[in-house]
Amino acid sequence: MGPDDLIKGQDAATAQKAAETRQQSAQRSIPSLLHAVQCRTSNCALPSCQKMKRALQHTTVCKGNTSGGCRRCKKLIALCRDHALHCQEDKCPVPFCANIKQTMQQHLLQQKLQELQKLQVLVARQRLQQRVYRIQRMARMRAVSGPAAG
Repeated sequence: MGPDDLIKGQDAATAQKAAETRQQSAQRSIPSLLHAVQCRTSNCALPSCQKMKRALQHTTVCKGNTSGGCRRCKKLIALCRDHALHCQEDKCPVPFCANIKQTMQQHLLQQKLQELQKLQVLVARQRLQQRVYRIQRMARMRAVSGPAAG
């Protein structure tokens, strides 16, 4: 193991730690998101509610949102994605949730289709190998028994 391997290992560990931190942050923020989406109080006492309502409002007017360039929108969409991963509601009030769930479902179906196609190829190969084996076996049997009397 050389110095580069140690650096790669540290990079992987650092990336893992960062991912865990992001996940923990998202888990703390999802309840605030759910509250803010359903809260009808204009002056809600929860500071996280006001902050989340501003972020939600921002996504409706942001020009950078469509080009994917706005950091604030990206953070909120990532939070909505984290929520959508576990959301079971058919009519969820969280913005982007339905679209995210639909996209995830499409990806899952595409993966299943690819797996099915791979299996079909494997089965076709196996059947072909079985045919080749039978043909070779028949040829060996004919060679052993000699030419047929005609």
